Amino acid sequence: MIIKMRNTILIRSLQPKFLTIIYLITLLINPFYSLASEEKWKSDPEEFINFFSSKGITEILTSNDTEEIKAKEFRVLFQTTFDINSIAKFVIGRNWKNTNLSDQERFKELFEDIIVVTWSRRFKDYDGQSIKVNTSSNDGSNGFLVNSYILDKKNSKFNVDWRLRKRQDGLKIVDIIVEGVSMAITYRQDFNSVMRRKGGIKGLIKAIEKQLAKTKK
Repeated sequence: MIIKMRNTILIRSLQPKFLTIIYLITLLINPFYSLASEEKWKSDPEEFINFFSSKGITEILTSNDTEEIKAKEFRVLFQTTFDINSIAKFVIGRNWKNTNLSDQERFKELFEDIIVVTWSRRFKDYDGQSIKVNTSSNDGSNGFLVNSYILDKKNSKFNVDWRLRKRQDGLKIVDIIVEGVSMAITYRQDFNSVMRRKGGIKGLIKAIEKQLAKTKK
C-alpha cells in the first residue's frame, strides 16, 4: 500500500511480498464455509478467519455491484472485524495521549478511508488464490494468534499471521503479519516519520486529506 506525495511518502515502499499479499487478505475464500457458523466466528479464532475471508469474496468480490458499492461493503466488513480504535492508538504511538479528541476522531476516520481506498482498488487482482488456516494459539491473556498461508495457482505459499483480541462484541483483528512484516508496525513507523516532518498529528491529518482528495479526482 504505497501512497506517494510530491515531497513525502506517506506509506513507505513495503517489501514486495507484502505488497503482493496484503491486498489479497480480503479476497480469499473458503467456498464451503457454513453460514451456520455465523455466531461461532465471534469467539472462535479459526472460524473468525474463515468467516472474514468468506465474506470478503462471496459478498463483495463476486457480486455484480459497482466498485463504489463494493468499497462500501468492504468498509462495513472492515468496521465489523477490525479494532480500529486500538490500531489507531498503536500506529500514532506516544503522540496519541497528547492529541485532542477532535484530532483523534478525525485521524481514525482518515485511517479507515486510507485502508478502504487502497485495499478495495485491488479487488480486480484476485486470481484464484486461497487461504488455509493452520493453527491458532493464545496470544497473551486476551487474544489469539492465528497462523495461515496463502496458496496461489503455482502452489507458492506465503505465511500470514492474524493477531486477534477479545472485545465485548467478539474477536477483532489488531494486526496482520505477512511473511514476518507487521501491518501495524509498518503504519506506525510511516506515520511517525510523517509526523516528525510535518509537525505532529495535525500535519499527518493534512497530508492524508490531501492524498485522499487526489484519489477522488
